[in-house]
Amino acid sequence: MVKKYFVFKMGIIVCIFCLMTSFLSLTSYAADTQEIISLTASKTEITRGDSVILEWEVTGAERISIEGPEKLPDIIFPLSSSYELFPLETTTYTLVAYSDDDTSIRKSITVKVTDNLESVAIDSFSASEYSISPDTDVELTWVVRNEKDIEMIDSDGNNVEISNKESTVIVSPDKTITYTLTATANDEIEKATITINVVKSEGIAEVKINKFFADRTLVPKGSVVYLNWSVDNAEKVTLDYLTDNWYSEVDSSGSKMVIIYETRTFELNTTDVKGNTLTTSITIDVEAEEDMDQASISEFESTSYSVEAEETFSLNWGINNAVESTLTDSDNNITELSSLESGKIDLTIEDTTIYTLTAVGKNGLKVTAKIIVEVKDPSETNIKKFYASSYNVTVGELVKLTWDVENVSSSFISTSDGYILEDIDTSGSVYVTPNKTTTYKLIAYSVGQEVKISEITIEVSK
Repeated sequence: MVKKYFVFKMGIIVCIFCLMTSFLSLTSYAADTQEIISLTASKTEITRGDSVILEWEVTGAERISIEGPEKLPDIIFPLSSSYELFPLETTTYTLVAYSDDDTSIRKSITVKVTDNLESVAIDSFSASEYSISPDTDVELTWVVRNEKDIEMIDSDGNNVEISNKESTVIVSPDKTITYTLTATANDEIEKATITINVVKSEGIAEVKINKFFADRTLVPKGSVVYLNWSVDNAEKVTLDYLTDNWYSEVDSSGSKMVIIYETRTFELNTTDVKGNTLTTSITIDVEAEEDMDQASISEFESTSYSVEAEETFSLNWGINNAVESTLTDSDNNITELSSLESGKIDLTIEDTTIYTLTAVGKNGLKVTAKIIVEVKDPSETNIKKFYASSYNVTVGELVKLTWDVENVSSSFISTSDGYILEDIDTSGSVYVTPNKTTTYKLIAYSVGQEVKISEITIEVSK
């Protein structure tokens, strides 16, 4: 009887031990299961050109990735961190957490992107002809946005009847005359002018200026502007730079790139076989200087963008109008910079690292620039450097992109608008003039078609 009781008791103990082992095993499995604790955005609605910071917290995952309409840089994201993005359109980002057997869970967030088009603007003002015989009909055409009122006056002070609902008007001048289009909204005023030359025939084919215009007539200092013209029946055509007292003889039709540092007037002069002349001009105005309370980053580059572990490299920067500046790495280690203008720091890393340079102006607004420095295998395809001459510019300002790659079979540069600069040299530079915040990606392929990507974002302000 005692023996049976002992066997029964031992059986109960074994069962309890098995149940406890199973419970502990289940508990251990649960602890290893990945979980997305949170995924948030600093703003869920932004204006085009602004940035948004994604922040997340994940537990129990082997690795994570962030998916969007574009491939993000090939970097290893920490399980709990943040990342700054510059979406150009409404975008859904998905955080994917993977276990060690590659099973995954997902969580998404959407950032709405809107255009800021509140300011009054004259996008274009043109004529069907710029040189006519007396009383010939000419169609004036314009595109205006966000106006409350528009009016047109000729150089004799006469009002041309138009309304906000119209975008064209027919005029028939009997002499050379200039038309000024004015658009207003609240305290804002925008103006554009057109000159129509009226000439009389003298028994030979008249010189005719079909067009003479600039792609923009109000630009930030240092902008690239294209002049375009077309002339018929001219013996000689010259383009005069009135502000420099200099001219050049040009073809009867063509285009010329000029860089505008101050307000300039350009004059197109034509001469027929009898020596008669016909002239028209364009003035390019320079916008007022930028707000000196606004900080800007003129330079942020690394001596190398792909290094071996523990290899020393340097970060160099140039900052304008800042009251505070910091350098932050991927682990959110923040270094306050002693110099508010330019500086250099020597670093070594063991893992691929993102560095963010932040400058704060007197107006309290922040501007940032980012650099990715990759830790490489010496035999792998390597992007040694890829940087811009400036990371914060105004619309149309010239920016120089510079690169150096090694161990590649081919490489190219693509933009966030889908444009591609193909078959670039292993080292070189190119000038670009972004009209909105744009991301440029340098993509390099090895002989075995391995790919390396480095990217630069140029922030553009109006």
